[in-house]
Amino acid sequence: LTLCDGERLRPGNVVRHLAGADQVGRAKVYAVGDCLACVDADVRGLKFQNQPLLRLDDAVTLVQDHDVVLDATGNARASSLLATAVEAVDPDLEHVVVSACVQRDGDVLRVDRLPLRGAERYLPALPLLEDSTYTREQGCGSPVSPTPPGAVIVAAELAHRVVIDEATRT
Repeated sequence: LTLCDGERLRPGNVVRHLAGADQVGRAKVYAVGDCLACVDADVRGLKFQNQPLLRLDDAVTLVQDHDVVLDATGNARASSLLATAVEAVDPDLEHVVVSACVQRDGDVLRVDRLPLRGAERYLPALPLLEDSTYTREQGCGSPVSPTPPGAVIVAAELAHRVVIDEATRT
């Protein structure tokens, strides 16, 4: 299992994150690693990449090194790189990217599996909404999500069902 994220946990992330308020300010990968160790102290083979996914070469390597990559970044660049990377690897290897996101303040949950198979097609993207009404975090100015924790839990559960199906090829 490789955790890849270059960001630090901010207060606005806590509603949609495994790590809680006590982890704010820590690198997300290490905060999540600690959370996983609390669930299973015998976590083995955990790798950390405390850097953002910025280059296609790095995305291709990540996809090639893992049977399933779960993209829960909420970062359009990382998602685009992973979508391009999974199309670039040998299709006979059957590597998969599962991309999960919560949209519209928790009203829409989306999980996509890439690459598509056969005649599958994605639903169209939702039109963007103005986010100027959101409270902004002090310092960085990022919007604080009003998404209810329950919506995040449901999205995570759905994403993990898809990951398990892909990992076990059911």
